[in-house]
Amino acid sequence: MPAAYLTQADLESRVSPSLVLRLLDDDDDGVVDAAALDATLVAAERFVDGHVSRLYPMATILADAATLAHVRSLASAIAVHYAYQRRPEFGTREGTPYQGPFDEAVKVLDKVRKGEFRLDTNGAPVAPANVGGSLTEPQQSTIETICPGFFTSGFGSY
Repeated sequence: MPAAYLTQADLESRVSPSLVLRLLDDDDDGVVDAAALDATLVAAERFVDGHVSRLYPMATILADAATLAHVRSLASAIAVHYAYQRRPEFGTREGTPYQGPFDEAVKVLDKVRKGEFRLDTNGAPVAPANVGGSLTEPQQSTIETICPGFFTSGFGSY
């Protein structure tokens, strides 16, 4: 399945085209391998979609250019990280030089998922299904609630 909104150009706008080639050219023929590129892009899109799709349907994101640009930016940071995971020999002991953007993208996506950060879309986010629920304190079980009359029946009189 090809990527829906993330492209090789999005990766190359975040890192150099030569680095994209180094990370995604598995057979060293000087061309980015289509299967490696698609797998990386699709994995990054799925990661992002898993965080935002509960509140923002993909049709809403794809219809708004500004929101799509923001989501592409987040997804491209994830994709570069995934590309480095495929070729760890290009990283360092501390990780990749692009670890920071990946960490920031994950923080933003976590905030979106929790409803703490709103994507700027023309449509309103979908309300969570459990809005309006209430929590009550669980009743603490005691010997008196389990066996009423225990203390007054003579068994519990010490």
